[in-house]
Amino acid sequence: MGWLAAALFRRVQAAGFYEDLHRRAVALLPPGADGAAWLDVGCGPGLLARLAVVRGYTVTAVDRDPAMIAAAALHPANDALIRLRRLRFRTAALEDLTGWDPVSVVSAGSLLAVVPDRAAALRQLLARLAPGGQLLLVEPSARMTLRHALRWLVQSGGGAGGGGWLLLWAATRTPARVVDRAGLDRILSAMAGTWRLEAVPLLDGMVTAWVISAA
Repeated sequence: MGWLAAALFRRVQAAGFYEDLHRRAVALLPPGADGAAWLDVGCGPGLLARLAVVRGYTVTAVDRDPAMIAAAALHPANDALIRLRRLRFRTAALEDLTGWDPVSVVSAGSLLAVVPDRAAALRQLLARLAPGGQLLLVEPSARMTLRHALRWLVQSGGGAGGGGWLLLWAATRTPARVVDRAGLDRILSAMAGTWRLEAVPLLDGMVTAWVISAA
């Protein structure tokens, strides 16, 4: 995507509504014990990864775009966490993660909606979990529309800043690519084992946090 996209995503992640919904999503996971390992895939400038560190985890954050990783490494809010060795950034695509050590939590924000093979991506994410681990997905829902976003902004008094970014997100979302329970259930049912799927609506239902774990 390059530096322009990295700068854009950094501004989106700084919006009050965006940070709040991701903080709420991260809070769905138990606090990290003894620096438990967390892998954030498609990290962008590093907001979700940073929130996971605050939750008590030692985080490796990856993105296939070197410009995103460079922007994340230079972000002032990430600097202290990097120096404390609680957070590291690496350039890597999802398919590069085969063979990596298993972790307690894997996360991916707005990833399944854009990958060409959703089933393969979900399998790769789940394959990185240690026994008892959990996968956190944060994805826009079918309610992420301009009409709903505008109504929420009016009712919330601006959504703690960054309302323009919310409208842009709603305007550019691809309805045909929405991540929903039926689609996730279909993929999980074709996989070995039994999986537990929990859905938590965020941002007035415009975003869903999905938590997946082995049953």
